[in-house]
Amino acid sequence: MREAHPLDYSEISAVLPHGRAMLLLDRVESIDPGVSIVGIKAITGTEACYQEVPPGAPLDHYAYPVSLLLESFGQTGALLWLRSRDSLDDDPTRVLMFVGARDLRIEGSAFPGDLLRHRARIEKMLDDTVFVAGEIWAEDRRIATIGSMIAVVRPLSGVVDNASKSAPHDTGQSLQDEMLSSSKI
Repeated sequence: MREAHPLDYSEISAVLPHGRAMLLLDRVESIDPGVSIVGIKAITGTEACYQEVPPGAPLDHYAYPVSLLLESFGQTGALLWLRSRDSLDDDPTRVLMFVGARDLRIEGSAFPGDLLRHRARIEKMLDDTVFVAGEIWAEDRRIATIGSMIAVVRPLSGVVDNASKSAPHDTGQSLQDEMLSSSKI
């Protein structure tokens, strides 16, 4: 069932576990839970990724980083998934994680002033795993195709335990406290 109203930034930030500095989705034009979503990201020249670009640099220096394009698309897909499943509600002991992507085609670039339109659809949901596919558009230009992006929800304790094993001098407690304070999954 398609939701009648679009989602604004306030509603998005209440659902996604990303902090303000890393939330890369500004608005949702439409969402059909369990099926598809159209998310919007406005690129501005004041974003952190452009801080080191010198004034007067050629336009290609302002190409929006592919990693941020994919993160923004991933957040759009995550929002669709979270709005589609009751079992993934506000559980602070679980964390949403990106697993991987395949069949990616980067076909162009986006620049400050462009409005990104993420068209994502759920391909498959299995328990705590989702497969999302779609396209990224900058205005009227398709700039990327995502064949499949995979995300999972896992217990926070397992993620922190594994992280602390790779950092032998840190117990992982501060990381766990930080993740618990900002986690919304």
